[in-house]
Amino acid sequence: MFYQSPGEFTGKNALSLSDFGKMLRFIEVQSIDFHFSRGDFRRWIQLIIGDVDLAIRINRIPQDARGEKLRNDLIRVVNERLSELKKSRHTYTSVHPIPMEGPLPRTVSDGFLAVGDAASQVKPTTGGGVIFGLTCAQIAGEVACKAVDVQNFSETLLSSYQSLWKRMVGFELNTMLRMRKMLDSLSDRRLDNVIGLCSRLGVDNVLEKAGDLDFQGRSLISVAKYPGTAAVISYFIFSWLTSATRQ
Repeated sequence: MFYQSPGEFTGKNALSLSDFGKMLRFIEVQSIDFHFSRGDFRRWIQLIIGDVDLAIRINRIPQDARGEKLRNDLIRVVNERLSELKKSRHTYTSVHPIPMEGPLPRTVSDGFLAVGDAASQVKPTTGGGVIFGLTCAQIAGEVACKAVDVQNFSETLLSSYQSLWKRMVGFELNTMLRMRKMLDSLSDRRLDNVIGLCSRLGVDNVLEKAGDLDFQGRSLISVAKYPGTAAVISYFIFSWLTSATRQ
């Protein structure tokens, strides 16, 4: 979705890289400047489209680039990538579902540790899981090393992995799951109202400065002291409580 400023939606969307390339030609230049300055294009291409190579190329465009020069640079980089992709050849398909219903209640057994997507250590709000997966993988590696040292692979010894990863990311995963279920219960109109209220009260700017995309639960706590946050949370909870599809 293209915005000209926080809360000012242009009404235009890009659903693919091809759409994005076409949209760059006629979208308002203020929208391009807005999203580029925030790093939105790079993140969308890397995290949603999954094209790390193109994200790196966009990141090489000078961060102070603006206006028609920036538009032309983006069009050139995207078109070059699209031309390369048209020449590529599909070799095989490999897919797996991303579990987004919260972490598994049990991730340890005799000689076994579940990590990352296999343990559903995935952000329920976005489906991302790189940071959480790496964090839990490090914990699993340290626990596995201890098991190798003592040649004991029992569930009893490996169970420290379960408590350690929950201590590190359990609060975040549970908070995001609750948040996502509440958001899913809201109609589009009410969701737009919540976003609009955030913009009017300046909460979106506070989240942008103090928030953390990966640790969203902690971000909510850190911005709770801001006066406008209480109003947004109150309206959000009211909208959820009065929703016909409340979860």
